[in-house]
Amino acid sequence: MTFKSIGGLAAVTVVIALLQLAGCSAIGYGLGSAIDGRQGAKGEIPESEWTSVSPGRSVQVYRDSGLFISGSFHGSSITYGTDYKKRYGDWQNADSTRHGIPAPGDSVILSFEKGGELAGQLIGYDKKYSGSVQSHSGRPADRRLAPMSRGTPEAELLIRNPNSSAPLQIPAKSLSSITGASGVDLSGSTLTELVVNQRMPIVSALVISSDSRVWEIPIDRTRSVVVTSEKGKAKWVGLGIGAACDVVLIVAIIAWGDAMDWGEGGIHGF
Repeated sequence: MTFKSIGGLAAVTVVIALLQLAGCSAIGYGLGSAIDGRQGAKGEIPESEWTSVSPGRSVQVYRDSGLFISGSFHGSSITYGTDYKKRYGDWQNADSTRHGIPAPGDSVILSFEKGGELAGQLIGYDKKYSGSVQSHSGRPADRRLAPMSRGTPEAELLIRNPNSSAPLQIPAKSLSSITGASGVDLSGSTLTELVVNQRMPIVSALVISSDSRVWEIPIDRTRSVVVTSEKGKAKWVGLGIGAACDVVLIVAIIAWGDAMDWGEGGIHGF
């Protein structure tokens, strides 16, 4: 044979059909896609994580009614308008023993465990989890789906702040008593029991955008939240590594083919 042994036997038969059509790239992409597929799984998260979902993540919020809303998570908000007052009124009227509990809009006197008092207008009640990061606090958390709840539920009172539009947030555990217009004293521990275990309406809501509309879904009317975990870039990393391996092998085989003597009588050059 001539012409450099017919072009290195046609560049080793076009580098063995381009390594069987870029086999390493296909393998790398396939393995990466499998990893991304597992990362993109859906999972229900505990209530303590509801307000800690990273903004922009895809969620499904299931309400007590059984209906659900799918959309993008935008954090949480504090809502204490007409809807909150109605929910609170319905909850209070459902049990006669709740009639003496201070209602939103009432004037209250708060007595603190360490001494001192604070008088003001009650806006509403809320529930937070100790040790959790709230997305509306300016520190959005980027947590993985968690099988166990983080933090301990705690009750808060929101009192109108005469010096700011932002309400005062008073932890119930810091109070020895809350006295409303009815004159009934409510302890901080009793308030925590009502908020945590008797589903007293709270002001926090989940903010979801769906179909060009923004929804504020009250947390006390939410049954569960399902989050789609963020998909990674493993498939592109795998493709890049596989492509690099393919290039190295192709160059090596071409160089080997050029060094061989493909003349009659067999391959020479070893």
